[in-house]
Amino acid sequence: MSNIFRNTKENGRIIINCYADNNDQAWIELFSNDIDIKNKNSQYIYSYNSTDSIFNSDLATGLGFTLAKDFIELHGGKLYVENIVGKGCTFSFFLPSKQQSINFSDPKLNQSYLESYIDIEKDLDITTNSSELLNEKGNKHTILLVEKDKETSIFLSKILIKSNYRPKVFNSINQIYNSAVTLEPSLILFNLTVDSKYELLHLCKSLKDNIQTCHIPILLILEKDTEEKESMEGYEAGADACISKPFEISYLMIRIKHLINIRQSIKEKVLIDESIFSEKERIATTSSDENFLNKIMKIIESNIANENFNLEEFSKQANISRSVLNTKIQSLVGQTPIEFVKTIRLKKAAHLLETNAYTISEISMLVGFTDPGYFSTCFKKQYNEAPSGYVKNRKISNINNKE
Repeated sequence: MSNIFRNTKENGRIIINCYADNNDQAWIELFSNDIDIKNKNSQYIYSYNSTDSIFNSDLATGLGFTLAKDFIELHGGKLYVENIVGKGCTFSFFLPSKQQSINFSDPKLNQSYLESYIDIEKDLDITTNSSELLNEKGNKHTILLVEKDKETSIFLSKILIKSNYRPKVFNSINQIYNSAVTLEPSLILFNLTVDSKYELLHLCKSLKDNIQTCHIPILLILEKDTEEKESMEGYEAGADACISKPFEISYLMIRIKHLINIRQSIKEKVLIDESIFSEKERIATTSSDENFLNKIMKIIESNIANENFNLEEFSKQANISRSVLNTKIQSLVGQTPIEFVKTIRLKKAAHLLETNAYTISEISMLVGFTDPGYFSTCFKKQYNEAPSGYVKNRKISNINNKE
């Protein structure tokens, strides 16, 4: 109803009619004599799971009617649209007069509707600044969502929760910048509209220029029928991905999952790569991340034998605070700075052990461990074998390879 009121032209007329028919069905009809529909074929409106809008309006998101159609059909009703050029457009739907619950196990129920079913709870509170966490159970990844429209924010939040994500909604652009630092999200989702486009693009660039937040993947939802130029603006602002309306909900979920998986694979790559000291093997998704990692690796390499190299000295040489250093390294590799230094030292030790040029005690000193016993304990924890066993197994492996 709100869409019809919003999109009926000035001085237009809207008529609402409610009645019950002989088939025990309750009908509601909404007629507008002057509403701007972009496609005169009314059947086009309900391309399933599409977020395309039926109205020629920059404010229309395309979500309202898709939801209405799904909800009505899940309750045993039907939604119709009849558009007569020059006379007006009628939106009508019926529901069974007797209330009935939805039987999700009913094989006759269209499974495609169940996949997109969103149960919006009663009295769902969206505060002026952010939404409360809708469901914490099992959710692992926090996703920040910038969305001013309450209806759209609820819709996207429920979809994210259904996919096991933890959404945090903001309708104030000013607050999300600080939250991106404190909440350490797995992804940020921007829904660009005509009113918010340039604000959000500027925010995207600011987040990517900040060393504390540049590693966070950003996904932009662009307006319908977006030209290539607008997609380029998004990527120039630093966005990791852009999708345009209309889009399949499943496609949005795939893009989100893919971006988060890429970030996770980078953490694993940095931690397991035996060639981590090679410049060519260093990986990052953005130039800012790459520059940061290169800088951090050089600092660690130059202090590899320094037994007194601690977090304070690390942050001092990196020229950032200890809290920022801790947050950034954890976001990139999943370890604290000190844990990461230890990982690199042990990788260096493994490389030196393979050269057979030093004793285990000498290697222990070369990589910053003053106590050979503690070095052996740490090495065994990382490689599942003691340094002596590591050397022996590598010798056997080399002999077998030569044969």
